[in-house]
Amino acid sequence: MLFIGIDGGGTNTAGVACNEEGEILAFSLADSTNYHNVGLENAFKILEKLVISLLSQSGFHEADGVFYGLAGIDSKKDKEMMRSVLKRIPRVKEFTLGNDTENVYYSTTFGKPGIVVISGTGSNVFGRNAKGEEWRAGDHGHALGDQGSAYYIAIEALRAAMKSYDGRGEKTELERLFCSLYGVDNLGELPGVFYSLKQDVSEIASLAKHVDTLAQTGDAVSKRILENAAEELVCGVKAVARALRLNEERSFIVGGAGGVLLGSKIVWENFKKRVVEEFPYAFIKGVLPSWACSLGGVVYYLQKTGFEITDSKFEKMKKALYEVVNEKNVLL
Repeated sequence: MLFIGIDGGGTNTAGVACNEEGEILAFSLADSTNYHNVGLENAFKILEKLVISLLSQSGFHEADGVFYGLAGIDSKKDKEMMRSVLKRIPRVKEFTLGNDTENVYYSTTFGKPGIVVISGTGSNVFGRNAKGEEWRAGDHGHALGDQGSAYYIAIEALRAAMKSYDGRGEKTELERLFCSLYGVDNLGELPGVFYSLKQDVSEIASLAKHVDTLAQTGDAVSKRILENAAEELVCGVKAVARALRLNEERSFIVGGAGGVLLGSKIVWENFKKRVVEEFPYAFIKGVLPSWACSLGGVVYYLQKTGFEITDSKFEKMKKALYEVVNEKNVLL
């Protein structure tokens, strides 16, 4: 049997194939498949090519199950539209469609009650209880949500720098940082340059790593911004736990993924500390690297066949996938 897991993000799409024993057979990388950005037909073509590539690499004629976890699949209408084109992909016996956060969920919890937090350019929180009920928090875009994300950190830092310059807030090295990054002599010149550049969300979000560097060197304002970002993510966990009544289950898993949690020790350590304070019975797992998220899809299908996923088995799968990904020189 052959199972395929596909993790479609806003930047790229990763696919992994394994057999019924959980042995990794293939890995491929493709462009973004968020149909809101690339169009429905383009998303279909990219996914079809990816599936065929994985089948070819694996030496199988058809897939017994394909799990598509795709960014942008947030509503009933999204699912209906995407399903209509996924049905056209040949050599697939059956498929399951969900949001890309579900890849992280299955990779982290193996289908058990739990909550996963994704904090990269944007942010969102997803959870499921023992009854199979689901709830999300965040995932409302940079204008209406994304608290705790890289974009949030960057914007908060820019605002703090302007307050420092005006004398309306605590002095911070963020002033010097943004003068250097934007090539201005003082922050009074920054608004004109900043707005004229018309940067997209990801470009602004990329500033977050510089904020983390300043925080590590002792800048109090930068550190506080990162601590607040962690608290925003904890608020998402609390909202999902409350909606799913996970406090009644006494024990559930919490994990995460995304560049902020992977790249900022300050955010991750504060997040873990606050989750344990709020939920002493929660089991905190580590941050999942982006290249491993596609494993969630194959975990879903392996469990459907009765294959028991344990931490040791998953680590073995992850190690095997890492070797394949590293060999292809496409570590994400």
